[in-house]
Amino acid sequence: MKKIQDYRFITQLLCTILLSISAFLNFKIVALIILVSTILSGVFFCGWICPFGFVQDTMDHIGTAFGIKKRKMSKSLHKFLRLIRYILAALVILSKEMKNV
Repeated sequence: MKKIQDYRFITQLLCTILLSISAFLNFKIVALIILVSTILSGVFFCGWICPFGFVQDTMDHIGTAFGIKKRKMSKSLHKFLRLIRYILAALVILSKEMKNV
């Protein structure tokens, strides 16, 4: 099982680097690729390719290494933050679109 986690970490790292570089080259194409790959691969994308998953896993490893305890989030805060992520995604996409107009 550890070997699969290592492969996943390497895959996430490579995809994060590629996404970071390509986002500066052509944001529209990158956004379209992310959207299509998310729809087609679903959970696989979130677990193996998504750069946000990579950052989350990295922070989890760092927290575990320093002995930081995990805390439970209240349901109301979780619902609020879940809504905010979609609003932030829309704002990022719209800000890039407005910049190109």
